[in-house]
Amino acid sequence: HFMEAISLINGGYKDPCLSIEGVCAQAGISQTAFRTLFKKHYQKPPSAYITNLRLEYARNRIASGASIESSALESGFTDPKYFARTVKKHFGCTPRELKNYGK
Repeated sequence: HFMEAISLINGGYKDPCLSIEGVCAQAGISQTAFRTLFKKHYQKPPSAYITNLRLEYARNRIASGASIESSALESGFTDPKYFARTVKKHFGCTPRELKNYGK
């Protein structure tokens, strides 16, 4: 059940409605058990893992020439300000700087 939940996250991280609650219900594992196993295997909470997947996808899109806004939306971020703050925290630069580095 744990691996099924991981697979659901890896396949659905771009969906802004993705939730741990929904993933656990679909995979047939309790949220508590999933979060405990996840933290043990990945040394981070599932939400941080999902954010990292989204950021890497957005970064690759931006680097390949896609717009910042479309990259944010297609990677599962719904709030541009939150996306910008998260990029700054994770990569140490703004999304625009990220785009310029890719050139």
